[in-house]
Amino acid sequence: MNYKDISPEEFKKIIDENPDSQVIDCRTYPELMEFKLDYQHHIDIMQPNFMSKLANLDKSKKYLVYCRSGNRSAFLCDYMAKMGFNQLYNLDGGIISWIYMLRRQQSN
Repeated sequence: MNYKDISPEEFKKIIDENPDSQVIDCRTYPELMEFKLDYQHHIDIMQPNFMSKLANLDKSKKYLVYCRSGNRSAFLCDYMAKMGFNQLYNLDGGIISWIYMLRRQQSN
């Protein structure tokens, strides 16, 4: 595997500690209406132009990628690794796990 699956807590920590890191939401447009994080890039991998969007990204940056459940983002991380990106982090469990983390924090 050329990327790392990380927990929501690790995902948030990397974002907080690395202001230059880039966040990619790879869900579909209708899914964006449910819940979203602040992100620099929306790359819907279900659209035919997703590969051209990747070609415009800086390979030297750190990328944190998420989708609904972590499967599409894992696919995207794998694809990006094959393109030469080497700082890739997949939100394990996707936005679902992020929401669960927020609920746990609110109940404490």
